Amino acid sequence: DGKVADKTGKKTEYTTVVLTRLFEEIKKADKEKALQLFTVLYEELDHKELGLVVFKQQSGQVIKELGWDASVVSPKCPSQFLENTCVMDALYQVDANVGINKVNAYIEKQVVDEVSLEKKIVVHQRTISYTNTAKLDLWPQGTYRSYLKFLLPADATLQSVSINSTPVSSDQLSIYTENGRKVVAFLLEVGKQKTAVVKLNYQLSHAFDKPFSYFLFSQKQPGDRKTGSAVVKLGEGMRARVVAPQPEIQG
Repeated sequence: DGKVADKTGKKTEYTTVVLTRLFEEIKKADKEKALQLFTVLYEELDHKELGLVVFKQQSGQVIKELGWDASVVSPKCPSQFLENTCVMDALYQVDANVGINKVNAYIEKQVVDEVSLEKKIVVHQRTISYTNTAKLDLWPQGTYRSYLKFLLPADATLQSVSINSTPVSSDQLSIYTENGRKVVAFLLEVGKQKTAVVKLNYQLSHAFDKPFSYFLFSQKQPGDRKTGSAVVKLGEGMRARVVAPQPEIQG
């Protein structure tokens, strides 16, 4: 049921017990162990694997300026690109396990972005493959139930969402605006020893007749160590003048 017994034998939420014992150990730690702990915490924060929530306004502002608050980023086009004719494609995917289990450790995930640049539109398809390697239905394993949220550019036009090639119906999708971004959300379930492939397709329109820049900004969810790959295809008669970071070019 997602609960464990604490020192008194009382059943408590798993995360509460873990955090309570963690803080107890921190209080008892000597200087050497404390230094090791805070070194790891700093590295996790610096690599955006961990986020901090601070309720004091002044401290919260410092955390935000350091980029440690895990908030949604509003990126700007890089200086080496054409800023006044830049198509900004900012995508933030959030996976939230709502299954009251700890099956995340058994999930293998692969992410691929395929982008086609045309003279008037940008076509973007994100493909995510989830494989649940759990072998048991009992806690902490079992079915992976994730509430998936995709934060897209506000002017994005959603084309389709599918799971294992089956379209997700409109009544199963939540589409709304949050923090100036278009949000597409739905529930995903992956049983033990099963694989689910999610495909999200959307378009961005632009009216640039002259050379333009395209910037793909894929924000990573804190704690998600899975890295993805991106493939960008140019339309007929188009060629790239500046590409950053250094890509692998084919064709």
